[in-house]
Amino acid sequence: MLSSLDYDEVMGEYRAKVSVDCPSVTHAIADSVASILGKDACDIPPLAETVDPDALNQLFRDSPLGPQGRRLTFTYEAFEVTVSSNGTLRLRR
Repeated sequence: MLSSLDYDEVMGEYRAKVSVDCPSVTHAIADSVASILGKDACDIPPLAETVDPDALNQLFRDSPLGPQGRRLTFTYEAFEVTVSSNGTLRLRR
């Protein structure tokens, strides 16, 4: 689902790149957070308790504004999560 998940010590954040075979951005977010926490995605609270998953997936599906067109930031499981339409996730504590 993720093509990478790395920690940037200078920026103090995790960065993930969503792979093309990922079913949705919400899956990528849950998988990233779970991986960082060392848990299974089923063992963390549902993303739906924080943000509407259908709206989030729709917002980042085939963005007509190009690779830098859309960005959304919200808090989930003590992480500031930023999703960009170029397929990049940034997670900061």
